[in-house]
Amino acid sequence: PGQDFMEWSDTIDYVCDLKPSHVSCYSLKIEEGTAFGKMLESGELIEMNDADDRLMYRHALESMHNKGYGHYELSNFAYKGLECRHNLIYWNNDEYIGMGAGAHSFINNERFNNFCGLKEYVESLSKGTFARENVILVTEKDRMAEFMFLGLRLTKGININEFDARFGKSIFSVFEKEINKVIKRGLAEFDSNHLKLTVLGLDLANQVFMEFV
Repeated sequence: PGQDFMEWSDTIDYVCDLKPSHVSCYSLKIEEGTAFGKMLESGELIEMNDADDRLMYRHALESMHNKGYGHYELSNFAYKGLECRHNLIYWNNDEYIGMGAGAHSFINNERFNNFCGLKEYVESLSKGTFARENVILVTEKDRMAEFMFLGLRLTKGININEFDARFGKSIFSVFEKEINKVIKRGLAEFDSNHLKLTVLGLDLANQVFMEFV
């Protein structure tokens, strides 16, 4: 809050001069119940307007590109071949196993977390039982929706052939209406066998994601 364009530009230049292999670049989202949230409610803090936020975002895209970084996800940049494999698992909606107390997993169409309390976690394992809770069965409908709105975060977009192979049905048989709607609004486009966000779609990504929820 209060950051102006020149400060942002200087920050981007400074970070790029350090030459990290990967850069994550997110707009601040102010949540209720946080210190910033309370400051916003009291008028002590003024939230950045959307126009300035988008101007800074586009400047980051251009600057990072000129510095040799690939823009591979809405808010993430990396040198070629050094994209974050950990996060790509989530954006590709692949399975993962979390190890240790409080860790989260997604496997066999179930999402769950291990017990957060270390004592409870260890005692459960010592008894030979699963130390997990909050098990949620992810339906095929949910998995298809997640494939869409998570995959569209990637700048390369969604491989429509992969959708067909993963779910055994055409992407158009499930989301034809939604796809046509976002394309008509200029928020998404086809590039070969990929559906991806347009430049405008990058700015209004949440509106696109909501179509598939």
